[in-house]
Order: sequence, then structure tokens, then C-alpha cells
Amino acid sequence: MDELARKQLSVLKAADDEKVNLNDVHFCEMINTVRRILESGEKIQFPSLEYDWISTQKTSYEHYPEWRKKMLDEIELNRILTERRSSQSWEEKFSHAKKYYEEKGNLNVKANYIDGSGFRLGVWIQTLRNIRKGTTVGTLTPKMIDNLDSIGMIWNVRNGLSWDEWYELAATYYHTYHNLLVPQKYITTTGHRLGCWINNQRSAKRNPSSQRVITVEQVEKLNRIGMVWENCGTKRKSQNECSKTPSTYISSNINNESCAIKLSEKNNGICEKNSSSVVANRRHRTTWEERFSEAEKYYKEYKNLNVPKKYISNSGFRLGQWLALIKCQYRNHDPRLTEEKIQRIESIGMQWEHSNDIRFRENVDRISQIIESGEKIECYTEDYHWIALQKRKYENYPVWKKRLLDQSGIMSYIE
Repeated sequence: MDELARKQLSVLKAADDEKVNLNDVHFCEMINTVRRILESGEKIQFPSLEYDWISTQKTSYEHYPEWRKKMLDEIELNRILTERRSSQSWEEKFSHAKKYYEEKGNLNVKANYIDGSGFRLGVWIQTLRNIRKGTTVGTLTPKMIDNLDSIGMIWNVRNGLSWDEWYELAATYYHTYHNLLVPQKYITTTGHRLGCWINNQRSAKRNPSSQRVITVEQVEKLNRIGMVWENCGTKRKSQNECSKTPSTYISSNINNESCAIKLSEKNNGICEKNSSSVVANRRHRTTWEERFSEAEKYYKEYKNLNVPKKYISNSGFRLGQWLALIKCQYRNHDPRLTEEKIQRIESIGMQWEHSNDIRFRENVDRISQIIESGEKIECYTEDYHWIALQKRKYENYPVWKKRLLDQSGIMSYIE
């Protein structure tokens, strides 16, 4: 903690006669960091830790005590955010979306996606959807809508699991580990980020006026399965307790997996001496090269890399989960997945597209070859029914699928 933050906190403690917590310490330190940047004549960079912190303060401002509001007013919180929002025109933002569409063939952008220039494309796309739905105030002209439609804008997306379905996942976790201290990066065996959802419930209860909503009945249901409403990490440290590390916890740094496993074994009462060989073996398999060799063995045996997510190799390596993680890194442009690694994985048959999209392209290629050869597709055959199905679904397809169907001549085959 720097000297200025220490002085600020001592004044606050003397004035309010309250116990200062770690959040107050962090708040004062961040205020001073932002102030120093502004006093030097520089702007808050985007993306950056400082900008993300300022955005969070905007959301929580109304619920803060007066001393925090005063500090935020002194650094002109609203002006910093307004300058950033007005720095790019609609046309510039649209160009980011168009570039994404030209590269990916769709506009199915994840909400947390940030492109190479630092633009939060996922947030912007979601904001446009909310404006059209009427849940967010903003401008969206018919011309803007037409431009977005031309690059495959998806206006209606499935929101995923319902609250009750998420609750069932939380209840399963509770019955397994006898607590609800879910690590933030915990992912269930079905691929759902339960840790993030638990944190969202805490945020909704803490900030009733935010966009997230949680009812009294939902709070009571979570209480019945041991919900911890305080910060999970703080409570663990204060109670000096560690729950079992779930086996489906995926670290943001995959090279740390052996550390997570060792901690899990220690917490489960396994003697470190007895488990040292197990940990050593797991550490031996955690290098990228060793994991790649497992994938290469699978490819040589089956001539493809269509590995089921729950597939485990003969050596006990969870190849299916690792490949799912690699695909996630590829979609999110994770810098850990270098161009060299991408090329090596593609050389053994990695398909980045969804399996349904792969089958769609294969069907288009196969049937277009039949049509070009002059061969007739008989009525009531499997190919005939597939073509008829595309005609029914055509209007709801993204632009890249429509283009493939139009170029192949399939749409005009059945009158």
C-alpha cells in the first residue's frame, strides 16, 4: 500500500470510526493510480486494468458511501468513460464487426470477445440486440439494421440455461463437495461455467438495481444449499479452510494443473509422500508436446480428430477435454495458442468448426457434384429430403450458408 493511500485510510478511520477492510485499501490505491495517470497528461488506455476498474465503479457508484463518491467525482469518472465511448463512430465499430464476419463467416460473437485492436466487439453486438429489443436506450436506424443484416447479424440468441437449471448444477456441486465455495473458473463436466454463475448471483443480491435480478425465493433456495454471499476467496482465508478442488476445475494456465491436483490431494487427506509419484506422473503429462503426442496417436489410429469430450486415452489422459480447451482458446484468440501450435494441430486433422457446420459443407460439396455430373436425384431419397429441408430453413440461415447454397445451385434444383 502506498503512502498516500495509507494517509487517506487513516483519515477515513478516524472520521468514521470504522474498521478499514482490504477493499477500501484497494479502492484508494486504484484512485491514486488513476489520478497519477491523469496528472501526467496521459489518457486511460483501453483495454487496461485501470479502465476496467473505472467501468466497475460507474456501476457501483450509487451504492457507495459518500467518501468513495467524493474521490470518484474528483477524478471526473463520467468524463473518462464518455471520452472513450465517443472516441469511435458507429461506422468504425461496424467495420470491426465486418472484419470479424469476413474472417469467421458469421457474427456469432461471444459477449466477452475483444478483437486485436482492443475493441469490445462482443459487448457492442449485445448492446445492439438490447437496443432493438427495447431494453437499452440507444440509436439503431433501419439503415444500420440493414447493414448489420448484410454481415449475418444474429438478433435473437438463446440465453442458455434457465435459472432453475443452473440451480440444479449448483445443488449437484453442493451434494458432491458439501459446500458452495465454487472457484470462479470452475467448469462442470457439461461445460458450464458454474463459478461465474455463482459470482453473478452474489452481484445481483449485492446490487439490486443492476441488470441482474435475483428474487427472494431464489435467495432462499441458494441458502438451503449453503450459499456463501460474501467474497468466496476472503471467506476461505478467514476460516483457514480449503474445500476439495473439483476435478473439473480448469486453470487459466494449463501448466498449473499439477499444482491444482497436488492441492486437491493434500486437502483430501492423501499423504504427500504416497501421492508424490502420482503428482510427478501428472506433471510429466502436462507439457503441451506430450498432450499433442496423445492427439497425434488418436489421429493415426482413427484418421480424424473427432474426439468425444469424455474420451480418455489408454495412458489416462483426458484427450477430449484438452481438445475442447484448445478449441476454446482458438475461438477466443488466446495468445498461448501460437500460430505454430495451430498449424501443427491442423496437420493432424483438427476441425475448428462445429460438427454440424462441417457436415453441412460436406453435404453441399457432395450434392453439388451430383448436380454438376448431370445425375438425377430421385424423389424420396435421403439427398432429396436434405435439399427440401434446406429450402425450408433457408430464410433463417446465416449469410455464409445461404451463399454456399446459392453458389452450388442446390436451391434451384427442386422447383
